[in-house]
Amino acid sequence: MLEERRMRIIRRIFDAFVHEGSADPLMAAVSDDVECVLTIAKGTPLSGTFRGKAGLQRYFETQADLAEIQSIEILNFLAGGDQIAVAGRETLHIKRTGEICKDSDFVTLFTFREDTIIRILTIEDTTSLALAYRS
Repeated sequence: MLEERRMRIIRRIFDAFVHEGSADPLMAAVSDDVECVLTIAKGTPLSGTFRGKAGLQRYFETQADLAEIQSIEILNFLAGGDQIAVAGRETLHIKRTGEICKDSDFVTLFTFREDTIIRILTIEDTTSLALAYRS
């Protein structure tokens, strides 16, 4: 039952994000002390851990300033224990360099406590974005 509820939450989050560009369902599903991490080299505006709802909002604002998502495709949802992983593929336009990162695969891992998301980890090849901010 709990796993099914969590899966419905995640599917609703991605449906809103992919089809409407809205992060509202995600913001409603996270804990006040949520942690958000993107696997990216140090020295970029998206490096480090974003904490709390305000930090998650700052993450999305920063991401929008740095790159435009041109397309996103969800490939699979995987559940186990207190986690749900979402595998997908996106095409990004890196604003600083104008580069198009086509079909960049990602996995976002959501960790839950009951029905609340407490941690978000996105694993993706962020080389192009990191290179745009290399000194």
